[in-house]
Amino acid sequence: MKFHEVPVYLESKTVEIRKNSVVIETKEGRKEILTNSVITSTVYVQVSDELEMISNYS
Repeated sequence: MKFHEVPVYLESKTVEIRKNSVVIETKEGRKEILTNSVITSTVYVQVSDELEMISNYS
């Protein structure tokens, strides 16, 4: 996500997905983000961490 400069909102909750935006709840409060697509996830692991985990299984 960092490579494509996609913002990642950790410790947030999706409140509503609208036609052209998404509303999230963060520690700072609610935020509406204008967008044409939404990706939701329960876990976020950086690629370097994934590579380390894979190399440990080899």
